[in-house]
Amino acid sequence: RDLHSFPTRRSSDLIVPGNHDLSRAVVEEMLPEALNKPLETDEQVQKWLTDEKKRNRTLEPFDDFANFVTSYNGQKPAAYANTQSEFIGDKRVGILCVNSAWMCGRNKDAKGEVNDYGFLTVGEPQLHEALAAMQSADVRLAVMHHPFPWLAEFDRNHIEERLKRECHFILHGHEH
Repeated sequence: RDLHSFPTRRSSDLIVPGNHDLSRAVVEEMLPEALNKPLETDEQVQKWLTDEKKRNRTLEPFDDFANFVTSYNGQKPAAYANTQSEFIGDKRVGILCVNSAWMCGRNKDAKGEVNDYGFLTVGEPQLHEALAAMQSADVRLAVMHHPFPWLAEFDRNHIEERLKRECHFILHGHEH
C-alpha cells in the first residue's frame, strides 16, 4: 500500500512483526537450507542471531516489513527486538518489541501445510541488549505476536521465564 493511505505517522507507534509480515517466497527461495526448517537447539539460535551477518540474512524475509515500519514511524530495527522508553506522568515506561515470527513457515506437514504451533523461536539474543536498555524503567512491558505455547520447548523455557522475571506485563496477539 501507498504510505499516504495510512493514518498520520507517529513516532510513538510501535509495530511488532507477526507471521503475515514475512515473505514466504524469500524463506523458500533465498535462505540457506539450514533456515528452511525449524531450529531445534539453543546452539542453532545462537549461531543465527549472535553473528550480525547471519542475523541480517535470517531477517531478510522481513525486509519489506522493516522498510515500511521504519518509513512509517522510524522504528529501528523493526524486525528484531527493540525498545522505546517514555515518561507517562512521573513513571518511566519501557516497551520491548520482540519478533516471535522470524522462524514462521518452516514446519510443514505431509500436505505442505504450515503448522507453526510449538515450532517458533524467539531466541535469547533478542532479549539481552533490549532488556538491558530498559532496565531502569519503572514499568517494563514486552510485546510479541505469538503467545508462549507457540514457541519450541527448548526456547520457550528460557524466553518465558526471562520475560516474566524482567517485565511487569507481557502482551501478545495471535489468539483468534
